[in-house]
Amino acid sequence: MDMPSKPIRVAVIGMDERLKNALSLFFEGSCNNIGVLVDEDSAEAGIIDMDAYRGHENLTDYKQRHPDQSIILISVNNISLDDEVTLKKPLKPKQLITALSQAKKRVLSRDDMSECFTTQKQSISMSEGIKLRMEQEIQENPVMLGNGNIVKSTPSSTHHAAMYLNEKSAKMLIGTAPDIDPADPQHIVRIQFDPSEYFQSHLYKSCITADSKNRYVRLTTTRGSICIFPDGLNMTSNLSNSQLRTLSTVPVVSNTLSVSLMSSDYKHDENDDYFTTNRDSLLWKTALWASRGRVPVGTSLDSPVMLKQWPNMTRLLLFPHALRIAAMWINKPYSLLTTAETLGIPQRYVFGFYSAAYAVGLVSTGKQTGNLDVADERQQSSNRHSLFRRILDRLRK
Repeated sequence: MDMPSKPIRVAVIGMDERLKNALSLFFEGSCNNIGVLVDEDSAEAGIIDMDAYRGHENLTDYKQRHPDQSIILISVNNISLDDEVTLKKPLKPKQLITALSQAKKRVLSRDDMSECFTTQKQSISMSEGIKLRMEQEIQENPVMLGNGNIVKSTPSSTHHAAMYLNEKSAKMLIGTAPDIDPADPQHIVRIQFDPSEYFQSHLYKSCITADSKNRYVRLTTTRGSICIFPDGLNMTSNLSNSQLRTLSTVPVVSNTLSVSLMSSDYKHDENDDYFTTNRDSLLWKTALWASRGRVPVGTSLDSPVMLKQWPNMTRLLLFPHALRIAAMWINKPYSLLTTAETLGIPQRYVFGFYSAAYAVGLVSTGKQTGNLDVADERQQSSNRHSLFRRILDRLRK
């Protein structure tokens, strides 16, 4: 049987530690690393133990959170569900390998489809000023290529073009996580991630090195490399979009990346399959892929946020509601929670936009906004509530 060249990332739901350990050993041993256990946010497929407490509820909840994922059900009983692959305990290696191979094929097919999405604009109500700014950016965006030539960026002809994703295709970018209760600490933990563990951090540090040393910097991965120009604008890469996405969505494994300084007259070999891309465009994308609708660890959901400047939308990977969020934050500061509430959109879209904008240095937070008195009705309400509680406590005494 032909094995997939790369292990599929699998989340397990409802399993006790004994069964998890057995499955992990199986992946590392007799199944030739066809799969690897990961947390739910990084998974490409799920295995659900239907014999666990709330087995059917776990299945329903998982399908709601990840409607596009393959799911494998295991049970000591015979289960008949038309839409899911079912395996009977005790698990047989050959059957599990077959099920995971099918799931992997679905992932690869989905990845191929995602790269074929045509550019499309969202039907978003924007002010005429924002529309005009967008049109000017589309018409005038000179980009210097690696060979020194100057070309103008247009949405259909270069890697700098904006990609407007619809709700369905944005699920792979933003995820499907439900809104959280900000009063629940466990919910707060669930929507945070540490950027330093992901590819976006290594890319950012390489950009800093290129700028500070005024040298070309090559960031090499197991699949290809990225060359960062010391001009603060561009970089070249021979990594495909799907390879970059795979690198960006899971924590980086140690010793799989290397950084090297290149000579000042460095040029790619003519046979190298490199393309030129904008630095902010790639930083924005890698941050979105790492985020999946989460925020960097330590982010305050109640502090006011404002954009330092209007993003160059013609070079960014955009998703539903992104322009609406930008339009709010360019005028005055709002907290992340208030933004989602005001726009009437799922919190994950606001969290994802913040993570990407933060990665390219576009956001001001807290006192940096210089306009806290108009920032956040939620925070002001909370402050009034706290004051009222202190007064009541004083009266009781």
